[in-house]
Amino acid sequence: MKCLLLLPLIVFAVGCGGSEGSVSGKITYKGKAVTGGEIRFHPESKSGNFATEIKSDGSYSVSKVPPGPAKITITTFGTAPPTGNMGGRGMGGRGRGDNKAMEGMKKKAEMIKSKKEMEGKADEAPTERVAVPEKYSDPEKTDLKVDVKGGRQTHDINLD
Repeated sequence: MKCLLLLPLIVFAVGCGGSEGSVSGKITYKGKAVTGGEIRFHPESKSGNFATEIKSDGSYSVSKVPPGPAKITITTFGTAPPTGNMGGRGMGGRGRGDNKAMEGMKKKAEMIKSKKEMEGKADEAPTERVAVPEKYSDPEKTDLKVDVKGGRQTHDINLD
């Protein structure tokens, strides 16, 4: 009987724990959309980081980020990422170093270009690449932060 009375309390306590967050938004630099690269969230409460690709319109969406304060780094095609493996979850949830992530992005860009050539769309103007200052790619130097909440939230980033 005591167990049955405690069951609702246990369910309530577990349900009140911080749930993971999903953060999406758009990144601009000097008024222009950042048209490619990678954004990473570095939660203060956990080691590792959570990354996703920046789309050609400057938008991004990353899920399963622990709630709480997190630093943000942005690496574009024009900025070199810090060397070495920073640990944590990389793009696609796998633990990859920044160099491997950049290699993957370059290969993906080559595949897209090749596909456009095969479809006869090679004559289209390429998307202008917008590079951000190098300080945003280093977790020790970036001043970008967000307080991740459980559930979905929007966090646009306007860099000057």
